[in-house]
Parts: sequence; structure tokens; C-alpha cells
Amino acid sequence: MCPAVIMLGYFIYRHMAPFGSQTILTVDLGEQYVDFFRYFKHILLHPSGFFYSFSKAIGGGMFGDVAYYLLSPFNLILLFFPGNSIVAGILWLTVLKYGLAGLALGYLLKKRNLQRGVLIPAFATSYALMAWFVANQLNLLWLDAAIFLPLIVLTLMNMLEGKNRYAYSLILALMLIINYYMGYMICIFLVLFFCWFEATRHISRQQFFKDSWLFIKRSLLAAALGAITLLPTAYSLLNSKGAYTQAMTTKFQFFLPKIMSKMILGAYSFNQMSWGLPNVFVGSLALFGTIIYFLTTRFSWQQRLVALAISTFLVVSMTFDPLVLFWHAFQFPVWYPCRFSFVISFWMVFLAAVTFKNEHLTVTWWQAGVGALLFGGIITYNFVNIKKFGYVNSTELYFSLAFGIAILLLLFIQPTDRFVHLRNILLFCTVLGEMGTNVIFSLGSITYLSKSDYDVPATQLAIDNRQLHELDNGFYRVSELYNRDRNDGLAFNMNTGSYFSSALEKAIPDFYGKIGDLDGDNNVSYSNGTVVSDALLNMKYAIAPTTNQTTPPLNQLTEINNLSLYDRVGSTTHTAIFKNPYAAGIAYAAGDKIKHMPAMYDNPIAYQNEWLNAVLGNKKQRSYFKVADFNGVRYTNSTGGNTLTNRVFSKKNQGNDGKIDLSFVPDSNDIYYLTLGATLASQNNNATISLNDQPLCQDGNFRHTVIANVASKNKHQQVGVSIDYTQPSIQLQNFVLYQMNNRAVTQGLKDVQKYSLHVTWFNSRKIIGTITVPHDKHIVTTTIPYSKGWHVRVDGHRVKTFKVQQALMAFNVKPGKHTIKMTYTPPFFYMGLLVSFLAIFWVVYQHRDSLKRLKRTRR
Repeated sequence: MCPAVIMLGYFIYRHMAPFGSQTILTVDLGEQYVDFFRYFKHILLHPSGFFYSFSKAIGGGMFGDVAYYLLSPFNLILLFFPGNSIVAGILWLTVLKYGLAGLALGYLLKKRNLQRGVLIPAFATSYALMAWFVANQLNLLWLDAAIFLPLIVLTLMNMLEGKNRYAYSLILALMLIINYYMGYMICIFLVLFFCWFEATRHISRQQFFKDSWLFIKRSLLAAALGAITLLPTAYSLLNSKGAYTQAMTTKFQFFLPKIMSKMILGAYSFNQMSWGLPNVFVGSLALFGTIIYFLTTRFSWQQRLVALAISTFLVVSMTFDPLVLFWHAFQFPVWYPCRFSFVISFWMVFLAAVTFKNEHLTVTWWQAGVGALLFGGIITYNFVNIKKFGYVNSTELYFSLAFGIAILLLLFIQPTDRFVHLRNILLFCTVLGEMGTNVIFSLGSITYLSKSDYDVPATQLAIDNRQLHELDNGFYRVSELYNRDRNDGLAFNMNTGSYFSSALEKAIPDFYGKIGDLDGDNNVSYSNGTVVSDALLNMKYAIAPTTNQTTPPLNQLTEINNLSLYDRVGSTTHTAIFKNPYAAGIAYAAGDKIKHMPAMYDNPIAYQNEWLNAVLGNKKQRSYFKVADFNGVRYTNSTGGNTLTNRVFSKKNQGNDGKIDLSFVPDSNDIYYLTLGATLASQNNNATISLNDQPLCQDGNFRHTVIANVASKNKHQQVGVSIDYTQPSIQLQNFVLYQMNNRAVTQGLKDVQKYSLHVTWFNSRKIIGTITVPHDKHIVTTTIPYSKGWHVRVDGHRVKTFKVQQALMAFNVKPGKHTIKMTYTPPFFYMGLLVSFLAIFWVVYQHRDSLKRLKRTRR
């Protein structure tokens, strides 16, 4: 448990909760996983959440998400940390996983008689504190792979030697169920390890084929045992990550010798987290052991040749595009490069343990010389290129050199039997020092979320959620106008329309991109809604921050002028709750045009106008929005023009900022919207947009045109919009002001409400209600994303569903009053359940004789 003690000491040193004012949350751990862990508690009480959740954007199957994020049995520890104390629970869970990884490696070494005494924790510490584990501790769900890998390898070796016939299949199946993604990488490595282990056994060709068949059978059995999660998850992936095409190239991602920069202490930084080189540091003991493995004659040349081929394949896999894709399930990783490098680190530690097996923990002078030469080359290469590597500094190199020399000297000396134990203790202490120093250097530059930054918005969201449930226990969505992150709905059991997950179905970001909300490849945020989209997506409530702010202040997402048409129904110290009187429900009758809506991007106002017309079944297209003009335009250090949208403006004097001041005076109390093209996103330029001399509340991370709500009930009052830019030029892409016809829109939405679904019963995967369909409409369109998992019955009869708006589910219904029942079951769930059941039955059947003997023994 040395790794756990070291990491606990480091976390205490960094004042991380429960030991101070900081947390262990950073990047995805703070933006995704902590919310999934809170959701984990919810689905244990409400199991339907395992299958579906309306907190996943506007709704989505959760089986693939749960299989990726939440099936680790270690997550049960978090049940003992309620509310905001979950951040402390995550720290303890992280510490536990460090300890278990070391124990698993130590168990493998002990059972295979590869090491003994104090050297077992020495190698275990090298493994548990490897750079991959330290760099990815924020990806808590991946760490189980490092825990299970040594155990899977142990059971594989035992199986091939005729021991524990099914332990390998069972533990591999458990890994595939816990995290199919990392389990997939382990399966690839197992094929390589099988080849090496067979080369060490000096068996006949006939025995090799027999072992190969056994390996294939037991591996397929593991997949069959895990089919209950693998089959439904595979379908989910085809509609999420698998829906994004990946261009296949044959290029190398980096110059291979650069990997030497990652073989020293502390070679890590935030940039390395986002897009860097593989994390392969495992300490000098493992490095020297791997080198000497190929130099010693104690192993046959065939064994070493196979090991060299495997090592070469692993090294090339880190940079050659086709192999990178292969290891990452044919999807290039977004952040956290070379996620499979934990198998490389395991391979190095394992070879080192084999090399220094028990009494062979010494090296000859020429082996030490070769090791010193290669290690010296690594240090020299880094010193020469230190200015090119922003994640390497001279202090880290000096420490790396000192620890490397110390370990090599301890390996080189050949003490008498009397002093062997002392030498091993010194070696163990040096390894602890080296790996602990690596932790300090690696994580020292990473910033973490403070406890107040988490607690303040999380506490407020919990308060608002309780008040919402007191106001309404029906089915609705909530427009979240402030947030902690995009998974707030998941964490606090609110249907907020926002979501962040690598398993988000591609159709949902596409839909958000069309309606003018924020979308990305794996995330969406419903923060730019209009009165039309709020109503048609059943955003029945809105929560917004007030002027009485917290410390730190709540993160307001957008301008809140829409709320002028809504009713204030509740308030807290820092927020207000509004009810949308025009929310149309989860489903409503629509005209035939809904089937043929065009897939238009970057024109969200036109899309929403088309959407409302299609739902109402208007035979003649009606304009609910019209383009409005700015009354005044003033340019400061900027070129001018008669038009604004899609025009490029340049600075006259590059030494000063450019500025465009715009103003308009509404002639009514209607709502005004301003569309902003992707060129105005803050990540694409150095522009600042202000509304009435205050920064415009708008998330700057958008890739399609979004809608900003700039005025409401401002009749005869001047409204000012200004753009300040520091770069040489700026393009006002899709920069258009629109006036909404409040009266026409609200009347139209009231007409939609007349024929909407009245929900009488619901949970996460089933909705029952009644609806009246008028004679001029025969389609019921829902605000539920289309999926083959949804099954609809109208008055007890199964009906066929189809997709509208390239995203949503709809079905045909005859005019009149009907009872609707919609039920969701993950596609291939029952097939997976059947396959897993048959696999379990087969294993039990094969063990029937053993079970009979056990029963007789107990008698």
C-alpha cells in the first residue's frame, strides 16, 4: 500500500478536501465524472435510470454511458459521501485505486515467484505510480484497468499451465463489464502477452496450437459473459462516437526519439494532458530491468526475440496513425493521448521483474555499461532539447540523473548474503523516493478546483432542485440560465437540456447546431433558447441568478430577457424560478410538414420559424420573426460599411483596438434576438461583445450560429451593442438582429398546447399519457430523440415510429382522443442478457462435478 500512502501524503500537502480548501477535481473529473458519480446514487434508487435519462441533453439511452462511467464496483464507496462531500469520497477512492494497483502487481509477482521480500513493494510502487496512472488519475474510471491487468495476466498464465480453468474468463469478463474501452485495450495486449508466454515455455508446435485454441475459447467465453453490457453498448457507440468518421492516414504523429523526453521525472504539464506525448515513465528500476532483459543470456534467444517484436510493436503503436486508431477502438482520442500506454508500463515492469527474478538482482559490468550508456543518452537528449520541451526542466533532469545513477549502482554492486537485505531495502527506498518525486513534479503544475468553486453552485442547484420538485412533480424540462457545468441535470436530477459525455449521440449536437444552441462532438448546452424553442422542447421552468450574488458568483450563461414573458413562481436568496406558460409538453400533434423540415445550419431563427409553422400545420408560411435594423453605427479605428453581416472589418491603426458601436430603439415591447456566427466565438478571435456597456453573457465556445436575447420590453429605449477587437480584422458572420412577433408566437404556442400529451405516469424509461389529435393533423411528434429502443403503443396497439427533424421521434395517430404508452429498452439488451445467461449456464455445467464434490464435502 506504499503508493496509497505516498498519494495520500501528497493530497494532504495540496490541501485537498477533506484536508483543506482545495479539491481533487480538475478537467474531466470536475466537469464530467463527479456528476456521473452523483447520478450513480440516483440510479441505485431509481433503476430505470440505468437505461434512459431525460437529463442527458433532451433525452438519451444511458446504458452505454453507465457501462463506460459507472460500473466499477469501487464506486460503491461513494455512497458513504452524501451531497457535496462526494469530492472527499473521490479523493479516498483515488487513493484506494493507487493502493489496489500496487497490490495487484505485487500479487502477480508473489504468485509467479518472480520477486520476494521488500522488492515486491518496490516493483509494485513503480507500477502503481507510473506516469500513466499519475497523469490519468483524473480519469478515475480508467484506473480499474491497471488494477485488473496483473490479475488477468496471472490467470492467463495459470490457465495455460492447466490451473484455474475459468478464472481467466471470469476476471476478463468482469473487466469488460466494468469498462469495455480499457478492457478492449487489455484484450489486444493479451494476444501479445500470450505469444511471449508461449515462447518461454519451450513447448511443441502441437501444444502451441492447443494452447491457442484454449486462449481463443476462454477469451470468447469472457466476451459472452460480458455480452449483457457489450452488445447494448456496441449499439450505443455506433450512434455516438462511431458516427463520427475518422480519416485514415499512414503518418507518424511524432518523431519517435521524442519519447525519450517522457522517460524522466515530471515530464508532464497541462498541454501534455490535452495533446502531448505518451506517458511511459515507470522509474529507473523498470527501465534498467527492461534493457538488461534483452542483454542477459539466461533467457533463450527465441523468447527475447518475441519480446523484442512485442516491444517494437508497442513503441510504434504510440505514433503510427493506423495503430493509434486500432488501440483506441478506431477513434482518435480527444485529449489524453496514447491511453493504452499503461500496458507498455506494465510490460516494462513485468520484464524487469522477470530479469531480476529473486537471486538475479545484480548486473555485470558490461550490462551496467550498456544501461548507463542508454540512460545517459536519454538525459543528454533532454538537456540538448530542453528549450523545445515545455514540460521538461533542468531540475527534473538533475533529479532523474541522480536517481538513475543511484539505482544502477545498487544493481551493480554484488553484496554478500549478509548485506543483500540491506541493499534491497536501499533499493526499495530509492524507488519510493524516485516515484514520489515524479508525483510532485508531474502534478505540481496542474490546477485544481477549489472547494468553494464546487460547493457554491452545487449547493444552489440542490436548493433550486428541491424547490422545483415542490412546485411540480410532473414531467418537464428546466432552462438552466446559470450552471456549474453541463452535467448539472445528471447530478441534480433535473432535465436541463445540457450534457457532456463521450457517448452522446451525434444527432443531438447536430440538432442543437440548427436551433442556435451550443454544440460540440460530445457536448451540448441549452443556454440560448428562444420563446419558441423553450416551448417546443417543453422547457417549462427556468432558473436564473439574481443580482444578490454568491462568492464566488454564479456562472450566468446568457442574457435573460426571455423571462419577461414568463411567470416568476419561486425564489431563493441567490436565484429566481420562472414558469413558462407556453411549454408544449413532451409530445404534441403536428402537421405533415414536420416530416420534411430542411436541415439548415447557421440560420437558427429561420429554422425555428419553420419549426413552429410545421408543428402548427400552417398551409401558408407565416413569419414569426423579422429582420430589424440598427439605427446607429459608429466605427472607432475600424473600417466602415453599409452592411454588417458577413462583412470583414479591419483596424486602421494596428497599434490600437478596433471598435464597432451599434444601437437600435425598439418600436414595441417585443423580444429582440441577435444571431452570432462562429467567427465571433471567443475561442476564434480576440473580440469582446458588450450589451448596454456590459459584457454580453454568452459562452464563447460555439461552432455554429447562436442566438443572443438582447432586448425585451424596451419600447422607445435605446439598446447598445458594441464589438471591441484586438486582432487585425474581424468578420461579423451571421450578425443579424431579429424582432419576434410576441403576440403571434404566443398565440401559436397556445394552439400547440391544446393538442399536447397530458402525462399521467412516467419514469426514466416509460411515459403514459393521453392526447387529443385534431382532424387536420395525424402526426404526434415528441421532443424525445429518435431511437430504435423506443416502443410506442396507441390505445394498446403497437405503432411504428419514425424520425423527424433528423433527430426527434414521431408516429402517426388518427384524429380523436388516445392513450399513448412509450417504453424504452436498450437495443440488444435482451439478446445480451440471453448470451450472458447461456455463458453462465455453460460454465456452471462444466463445473457440475466440482459442485457435486463440494456438496458432498459439506455434508
